[in-house]
Amino acid sequence: MSIRKFDRIPLACLPTPLSEISNATKLLGGPNLFIKRDDLTGLSFGGNKARKLEYIMADALRNHANVIITASGMQSNWAQATAAAASKLGMRSTLILRMAQFKEAPQDFDGNLLLDKLIGAQVKIVEGSIRDAFQADRIMQDLAEHERKNGNNPYVAVIGGDTPLGTLGYVNAVQEIKQQLMQMNKTIDHIVFASASGGTQAGLIIGAEQFDVHTQIHGINVGAMETSSLKKRICELTKETADLLGLEYSIDPDDVLITDEYPGFADYGHLTKEAANAITFLARTEAIFLDPVYTCKAFAGLIHLIREGFFSNKDNILFLHTGGTAAIFPYKRELIQYTENNL
Repeated sequence: MSIRKFDRIPLACLPTPLSEISNATKLLGGPNLFIKRDDLTGLSFGGNKARKLEYIMADALRNHANVIITASGMQSNWAQATAAAASKLGMRSTLILRMAQFKEAPQDFDGNLLLDKLIGAQVKIVEGSIRDAFQADRIMQDLAEHERKNGNNPYVAVIGGDTPLGTLGYVNAVQEIKQQLMQMNKTIDHIVFASASGGTQAGLIIGAEQFDVHTQIHGINVGAMETSSLKKRICELTKETADLLGLEYSIDPDDVLITDEYPGFADYGHLTKEAANAITFLARTEAIFLDPVYTCKAFAGLIHLIREGFFSNKDNILFLHTGGTAAIFPYKRELIQYTENNL
């Protein structure tokens, strides 16, 4: 079945730019580096969630929803993008945000929380870590039942958009990448990116299979899940998405490429010195800003792999920038501290 058969609402500004980052390549003295700017998807502050929401929100509209309910961490890019999509489509949104790494309710509204307020989302702050999925699901279902009793038609959007429908966003992204590379007369040996809950990586794996793109799909674990659990979830989503597309395809956990052994790896949301250094490195070489939760760790992992000789100097590496820029601001104290210590 063609991916074109599935309903899709145009929420993102596509295609996002794909270009060489030659200054970074020169300073790292390694393979040829390229970047795919999915921080510029254009929905709110951009990011990879916009691609997933194009399919998820189409499903919400098909089900005549007028309220969107979702959950995640307190500075969640997913929650903010979902609220933005709901607003754009004339729906209300309710966000269940766990304190997660911040461990307490916010004293002021900054970053994505400020955007949530500006866009008119109803925000409920609850205790709990990012891994308390069962707790979040229970609260979402209770809220959905309350909305139904009040005559509304709620749609519960799975955290992170990590469903077969959401995964289609990155199946489609591979086709976009392939077309851009053909225009540049380039091929890519590895795609490297932040892997948190599996949806983006599963989509890239299926996309590479469906569109005959011969490249290694290499996730950098950013601490939201243990690597063994993350690999298992990616395999599940890959199979479910393949089934949705009518493809005979599955992958074994041992064949899923995930790196978690790199300087700067830490639990979800905890900014490390190496991750902060990755932010300043790319800002000062290419004027591109990484976020302090996902992409900074992914780039720190990429730097480590380069320095360890994982890649050939002739390889072409595409770094997928999955966004999250608004989260820089709540981490300003840590970023300034690390930056000043490195001067």
